[in-house]
Amino acid sequence: MERTSETKPVTIVAIGAGNRTNKYLEYAIRNPDRLKLVGVAELNDIRRHAVASKFGLKPEECFTDYERFFENPVPADQLEHLKKIFDKPDIEIKAGYLNNLELRCNNELARHKLLDLLGDFALLGVRIKGRVWATRPGHFANTEFMKQLKHTIRKAGEKPRFQYDCRKPPLHDINDIRHMLPHRPPFLLVDRIFHRDATDVAGIKNVTMNEPFFVGHFPEEPVMPGVLIVEAMAQCSGILVLGDVPDPENYSTYFMKIDGVKFKRKVVPGDTLQFEIHLLEPIRRGVALVEAKAFVGETLACEAVMMAQVVKNKK
Repeated sequence: MERTSETKPVTIVAIGAGNRTNKYLEYAIRNPDRLKLVGVAELNDIRRHAVASKFGLKPEECFTDYERFFENPVPADQLEHLKKIFDKPDIEIKAGYLNNLELRCNNELARHKLLDLLGDFALLGVRIKGRVWATRPGHFANTEFMKQLKHTIRKAGEKPRFQYDCRKPPLHDINDIRHMLPHRPPFLLVDRIFHRDATDVAGIKNVTMNEPFFVGHFPEEPVMPGVLIVEAMAQCSGILVLGDVPDPENYSTYFMKIDGVKFKRKVVPGDTLQFEIHLLEPIRRGVALVEAKAFVGETLACEAVMMAQVVKNKK
């Protein structure tokens, strides 16, 4: 749609014959003082006659080629400037693009805009599940939209990917966990596992006032130590790594590296920690790289990227 002055009707070029185009056509017919219909593109002969009959147009007004129109005519002085830039005296505007290029397909201009949009959306860093309607997109508008969207996502906060239901039996209870991990109370910090697949595991830790570390951390304001939250996530990671080993009791996992540790909120008695561990790379030579997150309800409490090595215990 091309905007002109307030006193002139807006010129539209309707592409296709879907519901969106039909609304434009109907509005143009009802409001000739506001919208001036140029034509309809991308229609075969049968659909051209159908659209012409439905909206009272002449069949020749429903054209199929792009050379009949283009948006934003280029002034003569700007065209002369383009000739100097490209050093091509016979340059001209052809169907909305410069004739110094050969298009591979008739809608290559739209494809180029689509690829620009996809590239700018990649700056968001997360996958988008939804539908995007873009009107005259450009890199500046796209990146500004990504900034606003990223700000909204950060403000909303990250949410758990797996839903825990305490009414359902766990995938692994505390007895299974004791079989898989060498840790024992009071240092066994995972109560149950409710999801596990090839790359992800999710578990639960119920934090109570009976935890021994609350005696000294802190007596007047009990807070779960951050290092123990990291340790709990590491124990969940061990279940992910050793879950398919036939004799996990003969193996142990040891930290090699911890990166990007962030604590988002305090964990206090009465909280239920939900751990979500994602395997970032295939395990090679016993080395596992995982992304670990701990949630309290819908709020992210801690996150880290951890590397650990699986070692067989010496007898």
